[in-house]
Amino acid sequence: MAYSSHSVVRRKAGFSNNFDVTTAAITGAIARADAIVNGKIGDVYALPLTYVGSFVREASEELAVAILLQEEYGPEVENADKDGYLKMRQWVNDSRTGLLDQVQDKTVKIYRDDTGVEITRNDAYDPSFYPNNASNDDADNSTEPKIGMNDKF
Repeated sequence: MAYSSHSVVRRKAGFSNNFDVTTAAITGAIARADAIVNGKIGDVYALPLTYVGSFVREASEELAVAILLQEEYGPEVENADKDGYLKMRQWVNDSRTGLLDQVQDKTVKIYRDDTGVEITRNDAYDPSFYPNNASNDDADNSTEPKIGMNDKF
């Protein structure tokens, strides 16, 4: 399921009355935008998302708009309102201001709009236990250091 809609992306890009920009082009931009969003938040949050709130939806919409503007206008409109590259940098490629980069760095969290609770985190990188006596088959204490600083080999 796409995080954003065709009509919103078309309107935000300023292409409401421009039908030279096809639905297929918008679908492709949304798919690319969603892939960028998933790539940035996938290490932190469980994918596929079970809840898509305003943060994820807005990120997808703005990235899709940036992609469309880049395809339509290219770099010729630098620092103008149609600058797709500038719009892209607001979300990615800048760890100070890129909001998705900040999510990936775990300095910004994504919360549900309805409850204010953080969405489900990805636990793939979180160990569920730490070594202790029960995690070793040896009879001796498994938490003792195996090598000391003064050991000779």
